[in-house]
Amino acid sequence: MPGMILGPFDGIFCLFESYSFITLWNLATREYRVLPKCRATLRQNTIVNSSNVGFGLDPISNDFKLVLILTLFDKKRSVLCDFSHVVVYNLSTNSWRNLEGFDMNYDFLLETFDSTYLNGVCYWLTKQDFQFKVILSFDMSNEVFQEIQHPSSIPESADRTLGLHIDYLAVLVLDENYFEIWIMKEKRWTKHLSVGPFIEVEKPLAFWKKGSFLVESSTGDLLLYDPITREMRNLGLQNCWFAVLYKENLLTIKGG
Repeated sequence: MPGMILGPFDGIFCLFESYSFITLWNLATREYRVLPKCRATLRQNTIVNSSNVGFGLDPISNDFKLVLILTLFDKKRSVLCDFSHVVVYNLSTNSWRNLEGFDMNYDFLLETFDSTYLNGVCYWLTKQDFQFKVILSFDMSNEVFQEIQHPSSIPESADRTLGLHIDYLAVLVLDENYFEIWIMKEKRWTKHLSVGPFIEVEKPLAFWKKGSFLVESSTGDLLLYDPITREMRNLGLQNCWFAVLYKENLLTIKGG
């Protein structure tokens, strides 16, 4: 199947070709489910320009949900629409629902179609007016979007990625050969770590186990920084344009 591999979300991967062609895949059980075609109710003269995906557990209903944020294009005016459309899939009912959208003042990063999930909430790293200002969140239970202020002291030119660091929402930052980790504690951002300088590092990739993180070198090598030994280790892999922390989940997702 062509397209993107998103996730994993609670051990489940999302194979995404378009908003109307999505497959869920549980690597642990080797099961997959092709989702029914999403028939979003769009406004007149609009088409879907791009999609952002979130997947996770609704802790109140104990049901898994997939949320799609659809950025729309106005065919008549040949411009992006100033509003978004939102649809939600429920695993238990194997069906889609249209939700009320919101004003589209976010520039979603093209590299991060999927979200970070933590404790019933999905998070997306976004831009406003081409600047990192807010992180968008979606509560899987009440199905409400909210904004979280981005750490203000991070330079705009710094490369960054959003993820989970020791069970906290966190931002991994690369700024002038120095790496920083900012974590969200009690609704406030705190700088957790600052290390460097490192030579020939290209970009941050993902958080890993026990406080470590993965980065890509300028030669395309996959590197792992260990905060205990304070060493950057070459893992012997090249051209890994993404990396994920995977935990097994025995949830049955097979349709029928």
